[in-house]
Amino acid sequence: MVWNDDIMFAEEYPTNFGHFTCLTFNQSISLIVVFMLYFDRVHIPIPSLDCKPTGAKNRTRTVSRLPLFQMFPIMLSIIITWGVCAILTRVGYFSEDPMEMSYRARTDIRTNIIFSTPWFYFPYPGQFGKPLFNTTIFIGFLATVVSSIFESIGDYHAVAQLSLVPPPPKSAVNRGILIEGIGSVISGALGAGHATTSSTANLALIGITKVASRSCLVATGVISMGLSVIGKLGAVLSTMPDPALGGAMFVSFGIMVAIGCFSLRSVDMRSYRNMAVFGISLYVGLVIPDWLDRNPKGFDIGSETANQIVKGILGSPMFLGGFVSIILDNTVKGSEEERGMHSRRKTYVDFHNAKVTVTQSEVYDLPGVDKLAEKFSWIYRLPFIQNQR
Repeated sequence: MVWNDDIMFAEEYPTNFGHFTCLTFNQSISLIVVFMLYFDRVHIPIPSLDCKPTGAKNRTRTVSRLPLFQMFPIMLSIIITWGVCAILTRVGYFSEDPMEMSYRARTDIRTNIIFSTPWFYFPYPGQFGKPLFNTTIFIGFLATVVSSIFESIGDYHAVAQLSLVPPPPKSAVNRGILIEGIGSVISGALGAGHATTSSTANLALIGITKVASRSCLVATGVISMGLSVIGKLGAVLSTMPDPALGGAMFVSFGIMVAIGCFSLRSVDMRSYRNMAVFGISLYVGLVIPDWLDRNPKGFDIGSETANQIVKGILGSPMFLGGFVSIILDNTVKGSEEERGMHSRRKTYVDFHNAKVTVTQSEVYDLPGVDKLAEKFSWIYRLPFIQNQR
């Protein structure tokens, strides 16, 4: 029996406590925050043996220190939270009722996927039937593609700032958009049901782990392709409980928002012009799509097809907000310093008071282009190839 403000009510305390779901979710978030912010300078000693030097009797022992918590805060948090959820599932603390919140924290609700998924799976074009075309869906996806291009351009510049390298030139930006387009064509042909674009969430991982190595990203891509082919491995990952995944995404998206705000650091936000452009664009992108979602019949121009097309365009927050910001920023008078355009012309990046003088050509130029241009001089006219030096 529980008393509260002179009102007596009875509350049952079942064996499966639903509040453990919130507990594990908060645990996942807390672990990431602690590892990322408080243990970032804790280095774990790792002993190793060097090769035996010439003339030496024994190998030399060295101890290297690895910033484990700084490099793997999310992975460590997921492993620990996954283990806690497995223990609580085993002892029966989580409900077996799919309607209960604690059910989503169980680690055995998707185990059937592991047994039903084949060991190897090779996608191929046409496995889901011949391609179909729908005008309404095409227009909606076209707006999404344009929004994705806006997002990718921002991602390219943001990752350059996080990686302490100069901003990407036009050729590198064009090359990135080209590769995303090729990837989208391939994913569509294989029936993936989604396009391929840059991941803003991965920018958060760069900010969290301080790792921006291309080798790591290539290795990640190879692992992802391996998971897509080896079905059992992907099935095991799909059994991850919601608190573990939710905690990781909670922190990642928070860092992602901070990176978005960080990209505006060169813009003079003391300017009334910039505050108006930013505020109006943000509010339009939030309110109009939400209004259309709440009032599906509140917009009618006389044609069902036209209604779906317009709703698809106006219902995309990223496209609508980006489109309004582009119109306002390019039509309202403002200086380059006020708009933050002057910072894009710097040859170095000042990040955390560290000036890096790496040139654009060292970072973004494709290798072997100069030798190829000796035979094909027109190659420099391609928009995704660097300018002739």
